[in-house]
Amino acid sequence: MLQNAEAEVAHYVFAVYPPPMPGMPWLSVCSGPDEHVLDSEAFANFEEADLVTHRAQELLLDSIVRRMEIEHALIAEGVLH
Repeated sequence: MLQNAEAEVAHYVFAVYPPPMPGMPWLSVCSGPDEHVLDSEAFANFEEADLVTHRAQELLLDSIVRRMEIEHALIAEGVLH
């Protein structure tokens, strides 16, 4: 199940972009499978942007795993066909 969740997360892009010029912020961006930006946030430094980006990726993976576990349980109970 974890491999399926990791494969689904692979359809998302998590990136940290450097400031385009001095004085501008670092930018953390997440785009979905349809290539639309789902979230973006500005940070003062790379470390903050990178940390938040990794946390967002972990939260997405956890959410997908939980959804798959619920679907699996419902199928096992005969609720879903």
